[in-house]
Amino acid sequence: MRYLFYLLVLVFITACQKDQSQKNLPKDLLSEEILAEFQGTIHCQDCKGIKTRVALQPERKFEMKMKYVGKSDSIYHYKGQYYYDEDEQLLMIKTDDQIQYFNINPEYLKKLDENAKPFPSENEEDYFLIRQ
Repeated sequence: MRYLFYLLVLVFITACQKDQSQKNLPKDLLSEEILAEFQGTIHCQDCKGIKTRVALQPERKFEMKMKYVGKSDSIYHYKGQYYYDEDEQLLMIKTDDQIQYFNINPEYLKKLDENAKPFPSENEEDYFLIRQ
């Protein structure tokens, strides 16, 4: 009987713990002001730029379109859920086989590298998507 009690307590504690892998946006970013469309042309090493549009939608859904300017007429289209790391102010968008990282601000998204670090660049604006 004692073991059953401990098992129930363990199950209760486990069920009450917060899932840390999919944090919600903080309350100040849950407002309508962050649910917007962001656009810009991101720096590209082997093309003229990556024309990018990211739409952040309710319920942590996103839609992203990317076109490699001067390289291909193809438009890459992604849909899914975005995730947010509140401690790092980091937006994570999973595309086919990789995760795209952005610093998030109500006025812009700033593209980060595959390690979620800023790109080394003389022109920081090469990595901004501006709210439309």
